[in-house]
Amino acid sequence: MSATDPLAETPPGASAPKPIPVLLMTCELGIGGCERDLAKLALGLDRTKFDPHVACFRSGGFRGEELQQGGVPIVDLAIPSYRSWACLKGLRRMARYIKRHNIQILHNLDVPANLVGSLVGHLRRVPVVLTSQLGSRDLYDPYTRRLLRWTDRVTDLVVVNSDYQRQHLLGEEGVPSERIAVCHNGVDRQDFHPPHDPATCREALPAAFRHASLVLGTIAALRPEKDLGILLEAFSKVQHLREGMRLVIVGDGPMRAPWQSLAEQLNLKNACHFEPATSNVRPWFHALDIFVLCSISESFSNSLLEAMACGCCPVATRVGGLPEMIADGQNGLLAEAHNAADLAAKLERVICDATLRETLAGNAAEHAHGKFSVRAFVRNMEEIYLTQFGRARPDWS
Repeated sequence: MSATDPLAETPPGASAPKPIPVLLMTCELGIGGCERDLAKLALGLDRTKFDPHVACFRSGGFRGEELQQGGVPIVDLAIPSYRSWACLKGLRRMARYIKRHNIQILHNLDVPANLVGSLVGHLRRVPVVLTSQLGSRDLYDPYTRRLLRWTDRVTDLVVVNSDYQRQHLLGEEGVPSERIAVCHNGVDRQDFHPPHDPATCREALPAAFRHASLVLGTIAALRPEKDLGILLEAFSKVQHLREGMRLVIVGDGPMRAPWQSLAEQLNLKNACHFEPATSNVRPWFHALDIFVLCSISESFSNSLLEAMACGCCPVATRVGGLPEMIADGQNGLLAEAHNAADLAAKLERVICDATLRETLAGNAAEHAHGKFSVRAFVRNMEEIYLTQFGRARPDWS
């Protein structure tokens, strides 16, 4: 327990301190890493110390269902975009909610929430306002980057999920070191683990794929930075190495149609399956022998972490915080970004060497569960909350 923990001790005869109201905010409650992190936090926070609430621009989505089942209240701000006039009504709705529930800690977990939540938290004088920066700001337009730099100045702390992201904010955004906290993502062993019965692990696959000699794939939002065209090209180069090998891509996004067209151009139509995004991803991880993440920009991938925890052999690009997750040659392989030939070479190693593939997969699962547990993630965030709140409200009771 931190020395700054305002709930650390209760004097004899005194009542226990009341839980601190915390509002966690994100744009949506559907598929995505920020949404997963928010749900883990809201459901995992110690209810004797924290009273979690959730705010979102648009309600709905399976994360919302999880939160409701866990008894976490949700306020829908009805904001179609932070650049719309409707945003003003959403700001007022949020300000009223903060006042009504006496919110003491406001944590914004994605970029739209950072911009809106930082403003409202600043104006409402919430004691502790935090933002999260979970990806490179190079992905955003100059206007959004300028606004994010403003949020850096008015919030108490920026939470990042990798040492790489911390260095990015220090070196390129000028955020002082003392105003950045690193909290790696976590994975739940109960949800993500190697399959108990390997004989049935391919039931999620299309019938034509269930007897594949080897299954490669990825689970991701189909956005440009995921660079899955490189995966398709690399697979086309190694497909001949093993008869009956198949590729599976699970997810939705703006690049789905272009990548499906590319798969047809590469004559992969019968060897590659595109599956829509799903809330139940574990069966798909279990169906994969080799998980591939070929992003050109990544901080700390939840999908890669979950794949490792499920016992997939991981192959990823050497970008962002991914080398913090994979020790090359020990619990996975790292390839150069946007390089189909290098990715194909790494895939060839694990396709042709079953012993290496199984060793990397076993080490990956052990590393994921040992170093990046969801319990450690939640406890680290609780420590950050308590430290910041202890500085802002040492007299809370």
